[in-house]
Amino acid sequence: MENTAQKQQLKKHKMSLWTILFMLYCLCAGGVFGIEEMIPLLGPGLTLTILLVMPVIYGYPIGIMCAELGAALPDEGGFYTWPRDTMGEFWGFQAGWWRTIGTYIDNSLYIILAGAYITSALNLSGFESFLAKVLLITVFTIINLAGLKEVGLLSSILAIVVLIGITGVTVVGFANWNFDPFDPFLANTGESTVMILGAGLTIGMWLYCGYESMSAVAGELENPQIIPKALIIIIPAIAISYFLPTMTGIAALGHWDEWSVGGEYTYASVLTVYVSPVYGIIFLFLAVAAMLSLYNSYLASGSRGFYVMAEDYLAPPILAKLSKNRGTPYIAIISMACVNAVLCNLPYVTVVVLGMFMYMFSLALIMFSGIILRKTMPDRPKGTFKIPLPDKALIPLTAVPVAIMIVALYTAGTDYFLIGMTMILTGPLMYVIWKKKYGGLAKIDSEKYPIDPKTKLGLGDYKQMARLLFLSGGASVFARFFLPWYEADWAKGHYELWDPVTWFGEEVLIATYSADYWEEAVYYWGFAPEGINAFYDFITIEGMQNAILVIGIIALVFACVSQKAAIRIKRETAQRGK
Repeated sequence: MENTAQKQQLKKHKMSLWTILFMLYCLCAGGVFGIEEMIPLLGPGLTLTILLVMPVIYGYPIGIMCAELGAALPDEGGFYTWPRDTMGEFWGFQAGWWRTIGTYIDNSLYIILAGAYITSALNLSGFESFLAKVLLITVFTIINLAGLKEVGLLSSILAIVVLIGITGVTVVGFANWNFDPFDPFLANTGESTVMILGAGLTIGMWLYCGYESMSAVAGELENPQIIPKALIIIIPAIAISYFLPTMTGIAALGHWDEWSVGGEYTYASVLTVYVSPVYGIIFLFLAVAAMLSLYNSYLASGSRGFYVMAEDYLAPPILAKLSKNRGTPYIAIISMACVNAVLCNLPYVTVVVLGMFMYMFSLALIMFSGIILRKTMPDRPKGTFKIPLPDKALIPLTAVPVAIMIVALYTAGTDYFLIGMTMILTGPLMYVIWKKKYGGLAKIDSEKYPIDPKTKLGLGDYKQMARLLFLSGGASVFARFFLPWYEADWAKGHYELWDPVTWFGEEVLIATYSADYWEEAVYYWGFAPEGINAFYDFITIEGMQNAILVIGIIALVFACVSQKAAIRIKRETAQRGK
């Protein structure tokens, strides 16, 4: 289904297979940077095993499902249009909202990391670091406003530079193999094995994601069928680019328990130790290039989400505006850049928490869309890619990645679950608000998408909303009883992530709690220290688990209300039909 009047304005680009491959590499990997943190946390053996196993059981199923969906439905914003066309308007919005908001938040990570590398290299002050980040955002916003072809060209250059560096590490590491990279298999950090495996799954999901991202710009390509072809090639290529430099790096340097981003032992250390310190500095710039390649590509991909939803009258119409000369959704691009500028000074782990699960929920709906598409569109044009498996085999193919997502949700920790469930429930809330305000697909085709005159929502919306709320509520209630058992003694008291000392430092915290400060605070803002103490009590593990239970109960109550409304609408519609 298309809103032809607007989609014809999109500028079409002829792009080669190599350009698409490089863009996909930037979207799905962008280098090995960040894997250093896995090695001491999980152990070298488990890290390398995850790098090998996760692409097979998680990355490959998602990648080939996106390839089949993209070949059958090569529309702009595929991560939104695939669920929309197979599961309906409500679920399409959820997938589009979750994925787009997740990308808006998540894209700030690459500016945060690039800024950290630059700050470390140039010894910048806090304000100078912020200005450097804003400058990076501005430069890549201008490139994205120029058009998709320019984005692809820059992504190709950055990807080639990063791959040269990774290849250098691999070759030098092989030539200086001194240690067993799989020994020990598991790190002895004092944490439970279950928790370590849960962390490994979460990181593995992070490493092998992004395969649906290129679909966001499919409508701007003269030959969108090139994307599925590139996906089939890039999936194993990414796995190799992760595994080989990590294995050879550990084999050459050892000291697996001391690896870390910016630490003494990194991928750059392989070149520094065995070639020359100069190459270590060069590799630092490669790390910056990798982060910027990811930012550049996701600024293009993520901004298209709200653009396509705005075309369907499910987002503010201003986000569908296209530049006259370049044919790019400039308002959507600028809006994403502004969000990144606001978030780029937040702690890295906070941004990960906010964005990760939004993205994960959207991926689950994409996988379900692939199964449904086999039933609704069994016949495909000749030459269109289709997974060489029978329809029934797609269910276990989908079940494994979705099961991994569920395990990650429950094993990542109480704070992750609380934020993840809160973020997922923003989807139905925003759907109701924007559907009522902008009209949704009923403004394009009122016969195909009829609305209830009383609620201004689609006739089937309340039924689908009830399903989502029942699932979310039930999952939250179960989590309230599961998480205390799972976390046991290793997560008592305050979570480090939410401890004010972690955020502000002890000296700032003491000054903040001084009598003079509180006297002034009460006078100007009307709150007392007790209010802060109450919030601090809430962010204990027990407080967050109780909040999860409250969210679950509220979701179940609204699910019952939605189900009752669905029954009423169905009855009234039947009576009008008579």
